[in-house]
Amino acid sequence: MYRGKLRTVATAAGLLAAAGAVHANVLNFAMPINYDQGETNTLFVYGASGVTGTVSSPGAFGSVGFSIGASGVTSVVVPNSYDLNTSGAVTDNGFVVSTTNASDKVGASYLSREPFTTDSTYLLDSTALGTSYYAMGATNSIGYPSQLTIVGTQAGTTVTITPSTNLASGQTAGTPFTVTLGAGQSVMYTDNGTGSDITGTRVTSSAPIAVFGGNQCADVPTSSSACDHTLTALPSTDHYTNTAIIPTTFGTEGSASNLVRVLAATDGTVVSYNGVTVATLNAGQYAEFSSGIGGLLSANNPILINEYLTGQSEHPNTVGDPAQSYIPGIDQWLSNYVFSTPVGSQAYQTNFLDLALLTSDVGSLVLDGSSVSASNCTVLGVTLYSTCNIGISAGAGVISDAGTFLALMDGGTSYDSYFTFLGTTFSAGASPPPPTPGVPEPTSLALFGIGLAGFGYSYRRKRAN
Repeated sequence: MYRGKLRTVATAAGLLAAAGAVHANVLNFAMPINYDQGETNTLFVYGASGVTGTVSSPGAFGSVGFSIGASGVTSVVVPNSYDLNTSGAVTDNGFVVSTTNASDKVGASYLSREPFTTDSTYLLDSTALGTSYYAMGATNSIGYPSQLTIVGTQAGTTVTITPSTNLASGQTAGTPFTVTLGAGQSVMYTDNGTGSDITGTRVTSSAPIAVFGGNQCADVPTSSSACDHTLTALPSTDHYTNTAIIPTTFGTEGSASNLVRVLAATDGTVVSYNGVTVATLNAGQYAEFSSGIGGLLSANNPILINEYLTGQSEHPNTVGDPAQSYIPGIDQWLSNYVFSTPVGSQAYQTNFLDLALLTSDVGSLVLDGSSVSASNCTVLGVTLYSTCNIGISAGAGVISDAGTFLALMDGGTSYDSYFTFLGTTFSAGASPPPPTPGVPEPTSLALFGIGLAGFGYSYRRKRAN
């Protein structure tokens, strides 16, 4: 159901400055093609007022500076001519976000938006990147391919890829091949057949890389009537988790619910949802199931988890369409999150925070200086956890709690949506990292929940599938 918006009462600048500098930020991304390459690509960078930096690429894009003002968020548009649109083509169209001062902290999300086909992803800190990954894509029933995007961070990086399906660039399922990437170079691989999926493709490298998964225009589920671009940053296998809470999101209604995919990195991985075994998987295998009203997901070995918003035909009384996000585990939750919705010309009709936390911590949730009403939250069955859906205004914000919690964000317009996670313990971005066990949380961080300043189409359905 709709939740009332909470008013913003302060500025990002003071809050982020109070939090202090913890680590340098370097973020990497690339832009896999969206639908028909008619999208606008926007990078939203959020942090303290006065923080400056650059978005750069080894290719023709060069370097563009950014400066964060009092609103706490700034944006950089990257032309879609720098999209990755050919499977297997190594390009110089990888991008690096860096701050002028190494001690400054920023967070960033990348939005690929075309009317009726959009998604967004939080960008992982460079310190969170690894050398071992599995792809996680999405499916389309008439031929829009699933996508695996890789960005190099160091010169001469050898990447070994073992496809789970035949690729459009000619490589065959199960046969490893290598590609070499330089710093800032990128490559995208796609499947080559209707209904096939790149999920489960194995990726290893000689140096850290950034990896993204999704689909050019996915159907979720495959029976839904219109597709939507999906995109998410993916963690390396050393950041997989054993337990997670799958939250409800705005847009679920009646019998409609989101979909969940889980992927194993170890043979004999048994996955349970709300106490019921849903799959037994070997390394690289995955399972998909309905999220229902949300719940507790657990496995005997670490797993990769993604949640997918469904097409609007599945929930005709609310806006939104397919979108995809990585879901951090309970052990990876933060107690404070700094975030920004898309703003300006890219702002959405609705924006929501989707949270999961211990029910005992619901009373201490604070969004932009205001306590969150418990009416926004629902207890998850017989678990100790609750999920919350909170309507928010466009712009930068801060949400905090006495305990740790999961924070996702989604937004929607007619037959369009975005969906993304907002940070993890291993990639806090502009958010303050959790305190060291046994060390009291600094007062500046405890007060981090004081608010941030908010920002203040005609219908054209995309091609039916």
